[in-house]
Amino acid sequence: MIICALGGAPLARWHQKTGDLYENMLRIIRNQPSGIKGILWYQGCEDTNADDCDAYYQNFADMVAGLRTDTGIPFLPFFTFQLNRYTRFFCKEKDIYWGKIREAQRQAAKKLEGVYVSPTTDCILSDAIHNSGAFAVILGQRLAKVALSVLCSKKFLCMAPDLRTAVCSADKGSVRLDFDNVYGKLYFYEASVNALPFTIEDENSVLDIQAYKADKNSVFLELSRTLGEKGFVHCAYEQDPKGIMPKDYETHLPALCFYHVPISVSC
Repeated sequence: MIICALGGAPLARWHQKTGDLYENMLRIIRNQPSGIKGILWYQGCEDTNADDCDAYYQNFADMVAGLRTDTGIPFLPFFTFQLNRYTRFFCKEKDIYWGKIREAQRQAAKKLEGVYVSPTTDCILSDAIHNSGAFAVILGQRLAKVALSVLCSKKFLCMAPDLRTAVCSADKGSVRLDFDNVYGKLYFYEASVNALPFTIEDENSVLDIQAYKADKNSVFLELSRTLGEKGFVHCAYEQDPKGIMPKDYETHLPALCFYHVPISVSC
Protein backbone atom coordinates (compact mmCIF):
# COMPACT_ATOMS: atom_id res chain seq x y z
CA MET A 1 0.00 0.00 0.00
CA ILE A 2 1.43 3.36 -1.08
CA ILE A 3 0.25 6.29 1.05
CA CYS A 4 0.08 9.75 -0.49
CA ALA A 5 -2.98 11.23 1.25
CA LEU A 6 -3.28 14.36 3.37
CA GLY A 7 -6.03 14.71 5.95
CA GLY A 8 -8.52 17.55 5.61
CA ALA A 9 -7.76 18.23 1.94
CA PRO A 10 -10.51 19.43 -0.44
CA LEU A 11 -11.05 17.74 -3.79
CA ALA A 12 -9.61 20.79 -5.59
CA ARG A 13 -6.14 19.77 -4.40
CA TRP A 14 -6.62 16.40 -6.12
CA HIS A 15 -7.84 17.84 -9.41
CA GLN A 16 -5.75 17.10 -12.50
CA LYS A 17 -5.42 20.75 -13.54
CA THR A 18 -5.05 22.55 -10.21
CA GLY A 19 -4.06 20.03 -7.56
CA ASP A 20 -0.69 19.95 -5.82
CA LEU A 21 -1.70 16.68 -4.14
CA TYR A 22 -2.65 15.24 -7.51
CA GLU A 23 0.82 16.05 -8.87
CA ASN A 24 2.43 14.52 -5.80
CA MET A 25 0.31 11.36 -6.16
CA LEU A 26 1.16 11.05 -9.84
CA ARG A 27 4.88 11.47 -9.12
CA ILE A 28 4.73 8.71 -6.48
CA ILE A 29 2.84 6.39 -8.82
CA ARG A 30 5.34 6.91 -11.60
CA ASN A 31 8.17 5.99 -9.23
CA GLN A 32 6.69 2.54 -8.57
CA PRO A 33 8.60 0.02 -10.71
CA SER A 34 5.75 -2.50 -10.66
CA GLY A 35 2.95 0.03 -11.15
CA ILE A 36 -0.31 0.07 -9.20
CA LYS A 37 -3.53 -1.94 -9.20
CA GLY A 38 -6.03 0.58 -7.86
CA ILE A 39 -6.78 3.68 -5.78
CA LEU A 40 -8.23 3.64 -2.25
CA TRP A 41 -10.23 6.83 -1.72
CA TYR A 42 -11.86 8.31 1.40
CA GLN A 43 -12.33 12.07 1.08
CA GLY A 44 -15.01 14.75 0.97
CA CYS A 45 -15.51 16.40 4.37
CA GLU A 46 -13.77 19.59 3.25
CA ASP A 47 -16.18 19.88 0.31
CA THR A 48 -19.34 19.96 2.47
CA ASN A 49 -19.97 23.64 1.79
CA ALA A 50 -22.10 25.74 -0.55
CA ASP A 51 -19.24 26.46 -2.96
CA ASP A 52 -18.04 22.89 -3.54
CA CYS A 53 -20.79 20.34 -2.86
CA ASP A 54 -22.66 20.74 -6.16
CA ALA A 55 -19.48 20.35 -8.22
CA TYR A 56 -18.18 17.34 -6.31
CA TYR A 57 -19.39 14.63 -8.69
CA GLN A 58 -18.00 16.29 -11.82
CA ASN A 59 -14.71 17.18 -10.16
CA PHE A 60 -14.31 13.63 -8.91
CA ALA A 61 -15.15 12.25 -12.37
CA ASP A 62 -12.55 14.59 -13.89
CA MET A 63 -9.94 13.41 -11.39
CA VAL A 64 -10.66 9.75 -12.16
CA ALA A 65 -10.44 10.35 -15.91
CA GLY A 66 -7.29 12.44 -15.56
CA LEU A 67 -5.45 9.90 -13.44
CA ARG A 68 -6.38 7.07 -15.77
CA THR A 69 -4.99 9.07 -18.69
CA ASP A 70 -1.84 10.18 -16.90
CA THR A 71 -1.02 6.69 -15.61
CA GLY A 72 -1.87 4.98 -18.89
CA ILE A 73 -4.24 2.63 -17.04
CA PRO A 74 -7.62 3.26 -18.73
CA PHE A 75 -9.65 1.13 -16.31
CA LEU A 76 -7.76 1.92 -13.10
CA PRO A 77 -10.26 0.98 -10.34
CA PHE A 78 -11.22 3.35 -7.52
CA PHE A 79 -12.35 1.81 -4.23
CA THR A 80 -14.16 4.53 -2.29
CA PHE A 81 -16.24 5.20 0.83
CA GLN A 82 -19.21 7.42 1.50
CA LEU A 83 -18.60 10.00 4.22
CA ASN A 84 -19.46 8.99 7.75
CA ARG A 85 -20.51 11.94 9.97
CA TYR A 86 -19.48 15.05 11.89
CA THR A 87 -20.86 15.58 15.38
CA ARG A 88 -19.93 19.23 16.08
CA PHE A 89 -21.05 22.69 14.90
CA PHE A 90 -24.51 21.67 13.76
CA CYS A 91 -26.24 23.74 11.12
CA LYS A 92 -29.37 22.68 9.23
CA GLU A 93 -27.94 24.10 6.03
CA LYS A 94 -24.89 21.85 6.47
CA ASP A 95 -27.14 18.77 6.33
CA ILE A 96 -27.83 19.49 2.66
CA TYR A 97 -24.13 19.82 1.86
CA TRP A 98 -23.32 16.48 3.47
CA GLY A 99 -26.27 14.90 1.69
CA LYS A 100 -25.10 16.16 -1.68
CA ILE A 101 -21.56 14.87 -1.18
CA ARG A 102 -22.77 11.41 -0.13
CA GLU A 103 -25.14 11.30 -3.10
CA ALA A 104 -22.32 12.32 -5.45
CA GLN A 105 -20.21 9.49 -4.06
CA ARG A 106 -23.10 7.05 -4.58
CA GLN A 107 -23.70 8.28 -8.12
CA ALA A 108 -20.00 8.02 -8.99
CA ALA A 109 -20.15 4.27 -8.31
CA LYS A 110 -23.31 3.99 -10.42
CA LYS A 111 -22.16 6.03 -13.39
CA LEU A 112 -18.38 5.68 -13.59
CA GLU A 113 -17.03 2.33 -14.72
CA GLY A 114 -14.56 0.86 -12.27
CA VAL A 115 -15.62 3.02 -9.29
CA TYR A 116 -16.91 1.22 -6.19
CA VAL A 117 -18.33 2.62 -2.94
CA SER A 118 -18.77 1.18 0.55
CA PRO A 119 -20.79 2.52 3.52
CA THR A 120 -19.46 3.96 6.78
CA THR A 121 -22.41 5.39 8.70
CA ASP A 122 -22.60 2.41 11.06
CA CYS A 123 -19.06 3.12 12.26
CA ILE A 124 -18.31 4.64 15.68
CA LEU A 125 -16.15 7.77 15.79
CA SER A 126 -13.07 8.31 17.96
CA ASP A 127 -13.70 12.07 18.10
CA ALA A 128 -16.04 14.45 16.28
CA ILE A 129 -15.20 13.24 12.78
CA HIS A 130 -12.61 10.42 12.61
CA ASN A 131 -13.56 6.76 12.56
CA SER A 132 -12.39 4.81 15.58
CA GLY A 133 -9.44 2.46 15.29
CA ALA A 134 -11.61 -0.62 15.75
CA PHE A 135 -13.96 0.42 12.98
CA ALA A 136 -11.07 1.44 10.73
CA VAL A 137 -10.17 -2.26 10.74
CA ILE A 138 -13.76 -3.14 9.78
CA LEU A 139 -13.72 -0.59 6.95
CA GLY A 140 -10.43 -2.05 5.76
CA GLN A 141 -12.02 -5.48 5.66
CA ARG A 142 -14.96 -4.14 3.66
CA LEU A 143 -12.76 -2.47 1.11
CA ALA A 144 -10.43 -5.48 0.91
CA LYS A 145 -13.35 -7.73 -0.05
CA VAL A 146 -14.39 -5.34 -2.81
CA ALA A 147 -10.80 -5.04 -4.07
CA LEU A 148 -10.27 -8.81 -4.02
CA SER A 149 -13.54 -9.33 -5.87
CA VAL A 150 -12.55 -6.88 -8.58
CA LEU A 151 -8.82 -7.50 -8.87
CA CYS A 152 -8.54 -11.21 -8.04
CA SER A 153 -11.97 -12.55 -9.05
CA LYS A 154 -12.66 -13.72 -5.50
CA LYS A 155 -16.30 -14.43 -4.74
CA PHE A 156 -17.34 -12.18 -1.86
CA LEU A 157 -20.77 -10.75 -1.07
CA CYS A 158 -19.37 -7.29 -0.54
CA MET A 159 -21.54 -4.62 -2.16
CA ALA A 160 -23.84 -2.61 0.11
CA PRO A 161 -27.60 -2.28 -0.42
CA ASP A 162 -28.17 0.62 -2.79
CA LEU A 163 -31.46 2.30 -3.66
CA ARG A 164 -32.61 1.44 -7.17
CA THR A 165 -36.06 3.04 -7.39
CA ALA A 166 -38.52 5.01 -5.27
CA VAL A 167 -42.14 4.63 -6.37
CA CYS A 168 -45.33 5.88 -4.75
CA SER A 169 -48.61 4.02 -5.01
CA ALA A 170 -51.33 5.10 -7.43
CA ASP A 171 -53.21 6.85 -4.60
CA LYS A 172 -49.94 8.52 -3.49
CA GLY A 173 -50.46 7.34 0.05
CA SER A 174 -47.39 5.11 0.30
CA VAL A 175 -43.88 4.75 -1.15
CA ARG A 176 -41.93 1.61 -2.06
CA LEU A 177 -38.13 1.72 -1.99
CA ASP A 178 -36.40 -1.05 -3.96
CA PHE A 179 -32.71 -1.83 -3.33
CA ASP A 180 -29.97 -3.57 -5.28
CA ASN A 181 -27.25 -5.69 -3.64
CA VAL A 182 -29.53 -7.40 -1.12
CA TYR A 183 -28.30 -10.98 -0.74
CA GLY A 184 -30.54 -12.02 2.14
CA LYS A 185 -33.21 -9.54 3.22
CA LEU A 186 -33.38 -6.01 4.57
CA TYR A 187 -33.86 -5.66 8.30
CA PHE A 188 -34.12 -2.79 10.81
CA TYR A 189 -33.54 -4.48 14.19
CA GLU A 190 -37.30 -4.11 14.77
CA ALA A 191 -36.85 -0.33 14.96
CA SER A 192 -39.83 1.92 15.63
CA VAL A 193 -41.12 4.09 12.80
CA ASN A 194 -39.59 7.13 14.53
CA ALA A 195 -36.14 5.53 14.24
CA LEU A 196 -36.20 5.22 10.45
CA PRO A 197 -33.48 7.14 8.55
CA PHE A 198 -35.83 8.10 5.70
CA THR A 199 -37.14 11.60 4.98
CA ILE A 200 -39.88 12.15 2.41
CA GLU A 201 -40.86 15.61 1.20
CA ASP A 202 -42.76 17.29 -1.59
CA GLU A 203 -43.35 20.86 -2.74
CA ASN A 204 -45.47 21.47 0.36
CA SER A 205 -43.50 20.09 3.30
CA VAL A 206 -41.91 17.04 4.88
CA LEU A 207 -44.34 14.12 5.25
CA ASP A 208 -44.55 11.98 8.36
CA ILE A 209 -44.11 8.23 7.96
CA GLN A 210 -46.84 6.41 9.88
CA ALA A 211 -45.83 2.78 9.38
CA TYR A 212 -43.34 0.63 7.47
CA LYS A 213 -42.48 -2.93 6.58
CA ALA A 214 -39.51 -4.57 4.91
CA ASP A 215 -39.85 -7.41 2.41
CA LYS A 216 -36.63 -8.92 1.01
CA ASN A 217 -35.12 -6.05 -1.03
CA SER A 218 -37.97 -3.53 -0.59
CA VAL A 219 -39.17 -1.14 2.10
CA PHE A 220 -42.79 0.06 2.15
CA LEU A 221 -43.53 3.41 3.82
CA GLU A 222 -47.07 4.51 4.68
CA LEU A 223 -47.42 8.30 4.54
CA SER A 224 -49.39 10.65 6.77
CA ARG A 225 -50.95 12.39 3.77
CA THR A 226 -51.07 12.25 0.01
CA LEU A 227 -47.78 12.96 -1.73
CA GLY A 228 -47.71 16.11 -3.88
CA GLU A 229 -46.68 16.48 -7.50
CA LYS A 230 -42.94 16.53 -6.81
CA GLY A 231 -41.84 14.04 -4.20
CA PHE A 232 -38.30 13.24 -3.05
CA VAL A 233 -36.80 10.79 -0.59
CA HIS A 234 -33.58 11.01 1.42
CA CYS A 235 -31.83 8.49 3.66
CA ALA A 236 -29.34 9.42 6.40
CA TYR A 237 -28.28 12.52 4.48
CA GLU A 238 -27.62 14.78 7.48
CA GLN A 239 -24.28 15.92 8.85
CA ASP A 240 -24.90 13.57 11.78
CA PRO A 241 -27.48 11.06 10.49
CA LYS A 242 -30.09 9.76 12.88
CA GLY A 243 -32.04 6.53 12.73
CA ILE A 244 -31.43 2.83 12.21
CA MET A 245 -30.04 2.07 8.77
CA PRO A 246 -31.49 -0.93 6.95
CA LYS A 247 -28.95 -3.75 6.69
CA ASP A 248 -28.63 -6.79 4.51
CA TYR A 249 -29.20 -9.85 6.70
CA GLU A 250 -26.59 -11.85 4.78
CA THR A 251 -23.67 -9.40 4.79
CA HIS A 252 -24.71 -7.07 7.67
CA LEU A 253 -23.72 -4.15 5.45
CA PRO A 254 -25.85 -1.01 5.93
CA ALA A 255 -27.50 0.59 2.94
CA LEU A 256 -25.75 3.48 1.24
CA CYS A 257 -27.04 6.94 2.14
CA PHE A 258 -28.90 8.86 -0.55
CA TYR A 259 -30.23 12.38 -1.03
CA HIS A 260 -32.99 14.05 -3.05
CA VAL A 261 -34.01 11.03 -5.10
CA PRO A 262 -37.21 11.70 -7.11
CA ILE A 263 -40.22 9.54 -6.34
CA SER A 264 -42.04 8.28 -9.41
CA VAL A 265 -45.72 7.33 -9.54
CA SER A 266 -46.85 3.74 -10.00
CA CYS A 267 -49.01 3.10 -13.06
